[in-house]
Amino acid sequence: MSRVHEPIKLVFLDIDGVICCNAYGRLEEPKLELLKHVCQRTGAKVILSTDWRRVPQLKAQLISTLKTYGLQCIGATPCRPNWLAVRPEEIVAWMKGYATAPNAADKPPIGTWVAVDDRPLLQEQGGDELRGHFVRTKLAVGLTERLAQRMIDVLNGDPSQADPAPTPVRARRAPARAVRLR
Repeated sequence: MSRVHEPIKLVFLDIDGVICCNAYGRLEEPKLELLKHVCQRTGAKVILSTDWRRVPQLKAQLISTLKTYGLQCIGATPCRPNWLAVRPEEIVAWMKGYATAPNAADKPPIGTWVAVDDRPLLQEQGGDELRGHFVRTKLAVGLTERLAQRMIDVLNGDPSQADPAPTPVRARRAPARAVRLR
């Protein structure tokens, strides 16, 4: 018999360009505090979508650090070849795996979720699946108060706060060149 659970809220977390924006590979406390604020305000759990999940020692250190901030990491997306721009597909694969696991009936269903990353995930393979669920940071800046609030808004059910779909680049006509007549 399955139990009724409140839907779970999820943050798919990249690290470089979100929490780590320095040349030393160090997690930045102010950005960790912002992430903590997001999770406290929404009850969200963390899923690692960062490339740090590929290195067992980095993954363990990251999970330990998140735990010291009171953040609960409940998994990591599957690793596809890292030279392919398929992070959106990895995120969707994690959610499908979660929903179809043998013990899925005993787990809370996925409610709202947000992916935070400095990469243009909406333009990557499978990016359409992230529309309304993506907040993009800037590599050198990372998570800011404004972006943290956007994450909170998305997790609280306002997909209009997610990054908009990229607008197609329209071809421009080359300006007419003046031809000099002799």
